[in-house]
Amino acid sequence: MATVHLRTLRDLERVIGVLGWHMEAAIREAAFKAAQWGEARAVRETTRARISASQTFARSWISRRLKDGAVVGNSAKHAYFVERGRKPGKGPPVDAIEAWIKLKKLMPDKPPKVSKQAARKAVIGRGPSGNISGAKQRARLNKDIALRTKIHRSDYARAYRHRLALKAMALNISRKIARRGTKARFILGHMLQALGKRYHKEIKRELGKLALSPPR
Repeated sequence: MATVHLRTLRDLERVIGVLGWHMEAAIREAAFKAAQWGEARAVRETTRARISASQTFARSWISRRLKDGAVVGNSAKHAYFVERGRKPGKGPPVDAIEAWIKLKKLMPDKPPKVSKQAARKAVIGRGPSGNISGAKQRARLNKDIALRTKIHRSDYARAYRHRLALKAMALNISRKIARRGTKARFILGHMLQALGKRYHKEIKRELGKLALSPPR
């Protein structure tokens, strides 16, 4: 440990004041280093738990310096619900569920092609009912079925049905979450004790550096 030689009381007052400022700076630096450690560990725990399909939550962990210390947290919009869970009552946005479905590949990216026989069967199921008598009526009906079959097989119609199916799946999932809620993951909550220990370790390290080279 280094030694500071003082000649007057005024020197003592000056050194104490400077030492106090350096100690505050050392504590702030220790807080930031602990926050960086916490960020790295939170990313590892998130990846290990396989929480985010898009990796948005894992990439949103941050550590920042503050005027009086540092902070570690997650900037993702859904971070609160991942950490603390969601109580029953209100489901997540349907658009977010749709994006999750696409990432998890629970539904094909492109609408499936439809055979002519399947399309004809589908449109006949929504066709007119009752007895059809007369060659002209039957010919007109067959022409209508052929046209609707062609429309049913078109890219626009297939994309439209695919969009409706995606939205229906997302809506069902959102409603299920609204009924049951989601469990809390407590990524930060489970590491608070370890984060506190790391902070104290960094304080000892920074103050040790200051003791070896005190202000003069």
